[in-house]
Amino acid sequence: MKKTIIALCFLPLAAFADNVNFVSLSHITLDDSFESVNAYSLGYQGVFNGTFAIALSHTEILDDVCDGCDLKSLSMKFAISTFDEGSFYLGAGFNDGSDSNSQNGYSVGYAKINGDGLDYDVSAAVVEGVTAMGITLRAPIGDSGLGWQVGLSETNGITASMAGVSMAF
Repeated sequence: MKKTIIALCFLPLAAFADNVNFVSLSHITLDDSFESVNAYSLGYQGVFNGTFAIALSHTEILDDVCDGCDLKSLSMKFAISTFDEGSFYLGAGFNDGSDSNSQNGYSVGYAKINGDGLDYDVSAAVVEGVTAMGITLRAPIGDSGLGWQVGLSETNGITASMAGVSMAF
């Protein structure tokens, strides 16, 4: 009985071992062929038991028209098999802007997210009836957990490119 109670106490720690978490800082450029807008994003992504991913981000947009505009995002992805080896997924996202304009959407894609080697996410998202196609890549730099990440997406004539660093833990 004592061994069972000890095992149950350490069960959450064992479950945590299957999880991978990332904290990231990125520079984003939005370009519609007439003008470019710069933004910075601070984000968190966690993958739990290899099948459920959640991401939170805060993006600060820098331009003359919208000085200090920001966007907060929450997204969830459910893998059909497991993100550890690569899987198709279904997702949902919620965005809240500083101008009180909230937008919700859904996504489908294929992703490998495990923190080892090259991670990737290829997706199609629909937000308020507008479709966005995108790809994100991440790879570690050495064994410290630090890594680089890049991304590219296109929606309704606007191209967004992203480059940054992330820390896996």
